[in-house]
Amino acid sequence: MSKFTDDLHLVEIGSPPTSPSQLLRDLGVRKAPKADQQAAVEAWLQEHDPVPVLRLGLEYWASYPEAAMARRTVTRPAPEARSPGRRR
Repeated sequence: MSKFTDDLHLVEIGSPPTSPSQLLRDLGVRKAPKADQQAAVEAWLQEHDPVPVLRLGLEYWASYPEAAMARRTVTRPAPEARSPGRRR
């Protein structure tokens, strides 16, 4: 493959979502509470048939508790909360 060939696999505009995060973004509820996200996804599923990879992703996403998602957020302590003798 030469450096002048394009190996990007772009997705066509309007193609069906293939991941839960893409679906949530498309529905406009990516940062909404989990209950609102679930309601939006259920409404979407009433009118659409998800592709197999999205169906698997949604099964995993639905079983993932909101509390665990909140724990994944990494926050750094404020500078005054750090120990004074430790410098980075």
